[in-house]
Formats: sequence, structure tokens, C-alpha cells
Amino acid sequence: MIRSAAAVRCRRLSFVLGTSALAWGLALPAVAQAQCAPDPTTTNGTTTCTGTDTDGVRVTTRDTTLIVASGATVSNMGAPTIALDVPRTGSAPYSTNTITVLGTVSAPGQTAIAVNSGALNPSSYYSTQQAALTVGAGGIVTGVTALALLQSPGNQNGTVSVSVDNAGSVTGTGGTALLANTVSTAQGYPSLLTSFSTITNRAGASISGGIIGQLSTLANAGSIDGGGGSALDSTIGYGPTVTNAEGATIRSTSAAATILAGPNYYMTVTNAGTIANAGSGAALSGGLLAITNEAGGQIGSAGAIAIAASRSLTLTNRGTVTGNITAGDGGNTIDSTGGTINGSVTLGNGSDTLIVRYVGTRALATGITGAINAGYGTNTERVVFATDTSVTTPIDLNAGFGQLLLAPDAKVTATLTAGFSTASPLVITGLGTVVNQATIALPTRAVSDLDYAFNTSAQFRNEGSITALLSDNAGSAGIVLSSHSFANSGSVTVTGGTGVSVSYNPVVNSGIITATGTGVSLFDGVLTNSGTIISTGGVGVDLYGNVGYTGSNSGTISGATTGALTGIYLTNTGTISSAGTGVSVQAYGYLINAAGGVVNGGSGGAISVGSFNAGVANAGTINGNVTFNGAFSGDNSLSYIAQTGGVLNGNLSLGNGATLVTDLVNTGPGQFAGITGTVTAGSSSALRYAVNADATATLPTGNVGPFANVGYQVANGAALTLTAPAG
Repeated sequence: MIRSAAAVRCRRLSFVLGTSALAWGLALPAVAQAQCAPDPTTTNGTTTCTGTDTDGVRVTTRDTTLIVASGATVSNMGAPTIALDVPRTGSAPYSTNTITVLGTVSAPGQTAIAVNSGALNPSSYYSTQQAALTVGAGGIVTGVTALALLQSPGNQNGTVSVSVDNAGSVTGTGGTALLANTVSTAQGYPSLLTSFSTITNRAGASISGGIIGQLSTLANAGSIDGGGGSALDSTIGYGPTVTNAEGATIRSTSAAATILAGPNYYMTVTNAGTIANAGSGAALSGGLLAITNEAGGQIGSAGAIAIAASRSLTLTNRGTVTGNITAGDGGNTIDSTGGTINGSVTLGNGSDTLIVRYVGTRALATGITGAINAGYGTNTERVVFATDTSVTTPIDLNAGFGQLLLAPDAKVTATLTAGFSTASPLVITGLGTVVNQATIALPTRAVSDLDYAFNTSAQFRNEGSITALLSDNAGSAGIVLSSHSFANSGSVTVTGGTGVSVSYNPVVNSGIITATGTGVSLFDGVLTNSGTIISTGGVGVDLYGNVGYTGSNSGTISGATTGALTGIYLTNTGTISSAGTGVSVQAYGYLINAAGGVVNGGSGGAISVGSFNAGVANAGTINGNVTFNGAFSGDNSLSYIAQTGGVLNGNLSLGNGATLVTDLVNTGPGQFAGITGTVTAGSSSALRYAVNADATATLPTGNVGPFANVGYQVANGAALTLTAPAG
């Protein structure tokens, strides 16, 4: 037992008075004696307090459980009523203790419960004291400070971590209920030694007085009242996660914020109850805040500011915020589309996003009754669509916002009708579909999206007219998408750069795409073109990416320097043309010029095939020379297949490591079927005759044209008879 100095003096006085005093004392009603047993506590044991104990309990043993039973009262004078102070030994630097209060713990003028780091053994350097405090329904803990986490003398590095689960009443009469702000500078820098791991305040429970110190998680379903100070002050240490349930309250009447976090860490707050300050301070304040105010939630202050974030703020409001909001330069996101902010919003100079709704008018609905100051930076208004919506008017952005972001939900379509217009670049996101039927003409990039996603369900579809004038041809595009597929049945015209640049998703064009740079650039996606793609100064289409992607053209593709540049399998049944090179086939690419397909070349020839693992199969028409440029002197896995019905109106130069496959039966004017011009090849190239019907051939006695390596491939059940040469 912890015995106060006053109690000791009283005993000495009774001995001096002698037997008459003793007899007089026996005539009085019996005074309740210490009812905590066993006391002293034992390691791994349980001490239970019943009845009334007036000299407190000191826990000095490891892994001990202390229970203050229902109806019991434990108090003390001049020292904490419950003191947890476990000395450290070299073999046991860690201790975990449990305190359960079902009755009353009171300490007039003192801390009710103190959890200390423990005296340090000379052979030890570091220690950890962990404890769990549970206050049951009907339990009461009251003192100047209800619970304090403290550093024991001589233990400069020992840490204390306590969890609190309250279903009763916890009161700090001095203004602080729970305290964990001990900082050590023993190492030459401030180090926080005490913290609350979790604080749970259950429905019907109360914490009267502030919570000060480092905290990981606060879950409140009851009431927390900081009085004249903050209800939660976590300016020391990392930011906590705070949940305030429906019907719960966190309040103060303070010049400081009701919930106050430090400047350098995130604090996350989810509120369905009430967070209020009846004083001049904010309801919530910190450096980096992420706040969700759910439907029915109330956040407000009697002062000017309800929420203040010195660095950045992410706010989703479905309830009511009363008071102004200020945020710093770190980039902020404000969404009050499902709630109301009764006040102004002032954002910093970072890149901020304001979530808004389209309500059939030029002005977007923000859920903010006061002024909106966007500050500087690249600021965006994000229009959310939860149902299919036609946008029939122009959209006016608030002052300071320069980017319009359309965000339909999954399976939702937002249609920009002919009545829509915008003076700002269009940015799209979400998992839904955006359809443009309007005329968009901008002196900059016209359309882009956010992030990237492979083969997403999200789509941008152009049925109208999009015109973009780019100032920098290098790397710029009028439409840039990486998380949406693109379908065009309208017109896209881009001056100063690429027309359409898409990654990870398909492109379907049945309209017209015209650009001074590359017409369509597609990475890791599938192209389907039945319309027209034109580059007036570069490449018509540039297809590249990983093996397995394909493209098809049944329309028209043309480019000033190259019609099509492909590193994937491209099937052509339309027309591909260029005044330079018709088609340039890169490594792992293949051009399948099917029946009806036409490739027209110019100064660079009809087709060039480079490097390795690439080739051409022709059943259509190729006008111009075809040139292979193998990377190695040996086998480059290059091939030209002259299919039945196809014709190359030009010369074929195979180079090294390439194979020509052509019909054995030749009815054309050239030496080889399907090729009207000459065929040249390096010494490592080969000729393969395709035999698709019964045939007879004479084995060659030497080279066949430029080929020393000649073979036959028989298909379709055909029979080939080979005869020896005469003589």
C-alpha cells in the first residue's frame, strides 16, 4: 500500500495518547481499511480492490492485473491513487500490465492513475512499459489528471504505451483527462517517450478534460469535452486516426482547436456525430488533414474558422460544416457535393481539386455557401456523375480554376451535347463513359485523363469535333489517354503535334483524325480503323508495345514520312500510303496485307522491315519496293510471304537472314510468284516454295535466283513430285 505522510503522523499521535485514547477510538464506528489484495502486488498475479481503500495501490510487478471491483472506492492523498511503476531488469525490459476499473478511483488534487516507465536497472539501456486501462460501465476515474503517462527518474529512454477502453466516466478536474506528452532530450534531440495506442470511448461514456499527447487511434461513441482546452491535442508525435460515431460528441470551449494535430503528420478524421467548438478556436486544425464528415455529421465553431489545415486538406462532406475553411499549399481536395459548408473556402497555392455536380446550368453546384478562393497553382473542378447525364450548357469554372475534370461512375455515361462548350482543357477520369457531341476547339491539348489502367471499361467517345493547337510539337498530343479506351466517329484535328496518343487501351476510329505530327500513337493497345487517319507532317499511325497486341485497318491511313510504323501485328484490308515509306515494320512486328489491302510507298519504298522477328505477308497489293534490313549476318527470323492472289509491284530486297515464301506455280511476269520486280538476297537467306495443290517440280542444280538454300512446304493435303534434273 502507498501510505501518505499524514497517515503515518496520525498513528504516532495515537501511541503517545496511550490506552485512554485507544479505548476512545474503539468506541467509534470502524474505519474501513485497505481492501486491495494481495498488496504488494505479485508478478503475473491479480490484485482486486473491494470496499474502500484510502491509501491507493502501487503496482511494481511485471504483467500484473489490477481490478477495482464494482462498488469499490480507491483513493489517495498526496500521490496518485494507482501508480504503475515496474522496475526494469536486464532480463525483463518489457512489462505489460492491466488495470480494470468497475468502481471508483479518485485522487483529489492529484493524478488518479499514473503509468511510469519504471526505474532502470544499471545493466539496461532501454525499456518498454505497456498497459491496458479499462473503465467499465459505472466505473469512475477522477483526478486533476485522470491518467498520466510519465517518465521514471533515471530512465531517460524508457517508453510507455497505454490503451484506454472507457465505458464509464473519466474526468480530469484540472482540464486534462488523459496525458502522454513526456519528451526526452537525453540523446541531444527531442524523443517522445509516452503514447496512447488506442483510446475507445463507448456509447454513454464520457471523458471530461482534454486528451494530450501522441495517439494512434481514437474511437468515440460517447462524449469528450475538452472544456477550455482542446478535446484532443496531438501536436506532439504523429497524427492519429479519429472516428466520431453517430450521436457522439467531441467538443470544447477553447481558443485552440477542439481537435488539434501537429504540422507535419496526417490526421484522419471520420465524423458522423458532432465536433464543435463553442469558443473562438477551430473545430479541427492541423498540418495535413483527411476529413470525412458523413451524412448527419456536424462540424462547426462559434469562431470564424471551422477547419484549418496549414499544409493540405482532403475533405469529403456529406453533413454540415459551419464556419470557414482554410487550407495550405500542399494540394487540397474539397468535396461537399452531398453536404453543406456554411462558410467560405480558402485554398493555398498548390494544385487543388474542387468536387462539383452538374445541375443543368452553367454554374456547377459546390455545396459551399460562401466565397471560394482557389489561390494559385493548377486548380481543377471535378464534375461527378452518378447517373447518366446530358450536359446541355457550357460549363463555367469558378475563378482560379483552370481545368475541367469529368468523372462518371462505372456504367454511367456523361454526354456532352451540342450545347456544351468549354474554354479549358477537358480531363476525364472514373470508370464510366464520356461522349462528346459538341465542338471543342482549344489553343492547347483538348482531352486527357488521369493515371493509367489496362483494358479498362472507361471510355472516351468523340462523335463531335475536337480541334487542338499545340505550341510544342515534341511529345505533345491533342488527345492523351492512358486509362480510357478511345472511339472516334467524329473529327479530330491537331496542329503542332500528335493527334491521338493512347496507352494500355484500344482505339477504334470510324471518323477522321488529322494531325501535323503522328496521327495516332498507340502503346500496348489494339487499333481498329475503318475511317481516316492522316499525318500531314509525320507518321500516320505508330503501333508499339508488348508482344500479343494487334491492329487492323479497313479504312485509310496516310503519313507524310511513313504511313504506318508497327512493332505489333497489323492487318490491312484498306489503304496505307506515304510519300516516304508506306509501312515500316519494326522488331516483333508483322504486316499482314490481306486481300483487298493496298500499301503505297514513295521515296522510301512501300515497306521496310528491320532488325529481327518481323515480316510481311501479302495477299493484297503493294506498290513500291520492299526492303529487309536484318540486324545480324545469320538468321534474323525475317520473312516475306507472297500469298496467292497478292502482288508486289516493285522489287524485293531480303538482305541477310530472311526467308521468301512464294507459290511454286508462278503466273506472273517476275521470277517469283506475286513479285513483279527483282528479288535480291544475302547468302544466309532462303527460298521456300509453297505447294497448296498437287504439283511436280525439278530439283534445282544450283542457285534459284539469289538463293542457295531452297526448300518446299506442302499444305492442304497436296502431293509434290520432285524429279532429278536432266543429264
